[in-house]
Amino acid sequence: SFLCIYDALFVVIYNAAKHGKENSCLFSNITYNLESQIINFEIISDIKDTDIESDINSRLQISSDEDIETAQLIENNSGVKKLYNLDRYDDYFTLNKIECYKRKVYVSFNYRIKTNV
Repeated sequence: SFLCIYDALFVVIYNAAKHGKENSCLFSNITYNLESQIINFEIISDIKDTDIESDINSRLQISSDEDIETAQLIENNSGVKKLYNLDRYDDYFTLNKIECYKRKVYVSFNYRIKTNV
């Protein structure tokens, strides 16, 4: 459902606002491919001047044995886990990139529209 898109956007935008560089811009690019019925989302935010990219990347990645099963039920520090949970359990959602480099956090995901065909 489209609640998946809302959840993913909320996580990304909330984390950019909470942890990103103050008074900076959030870049977003949203495209829709009519043929494949896929909506693509790309969101880029600046990191704080004092942040270290490798530290951010370690928080953005999860290990294969990390618990993401309850990510949708827990609110505290579960944002990134929610993205991985959606990627694993929603057949229409794909997390393509979540990475920090060049002083920015890049997140991209897509959602395939469910059709009755």
